[in-house]
Amino acid sequence: MNTKRVVQGLVIVAFGGFVLFCAACIVRLLPPDTDILRVRLLYESDHAALLEACRDLGRRAIAGELKAGMYKVKGSADAVVQAFPRRILELEPVYVVVGEEGEITVAMIGGLDHIGVYGYPEGYSRSACAARGDRELIGGLWYYDDGYNARPQDWDWHIERLRRKAKSSRLTSL
Repeated sequence: MNTKRVVQGLVIVAFGGFVLFCAACIVRLLPPDTDILRVRLLYESDHAALLEACRDLGRRAIAGELKAGMYKVKGSADAVVQAFPRRILELEPVYVVVGEEGEITVAMIGGLDHIGVYGYPEGYSRSACAARGDRELIGGLWYYDDGYNARPQDWDWHIERLRRKAKSSRLTSL
């Protein structure tokens, strides 16, 4: 066998291995499947308990015990974040936004795709949610999803399809 061909073969194999390594790293950095997060929020969460957790966090902000702002949650060891209500932490959101009036955003994904919930204090009027296409889960707790903006004509169908898949337990593990 020719030495030149052996070297070419080794270069090709090494390059292929490098490409596979890079692809594996990129996949590892990607967020979890967004449909799994949708199922977790829509069908596996206790919405009443989640709303109460959001309201508890909002009351802390109104009382001055917690500063309004964005808090990175996923992977955070910050004592302030670790003191958030268990129902919020269990969802493993990327971040939580605490508003000055006690409104809370629990963001499962941010960046190019957005999925999460808005929790509002009792008596808080938020008509903008319905105008954006967000869906009210229970009074005071709204689900938001960029899919409603990107595909408004069929996104409810997609969400219903996820409900059926979740019921058959094919989508629920991360």
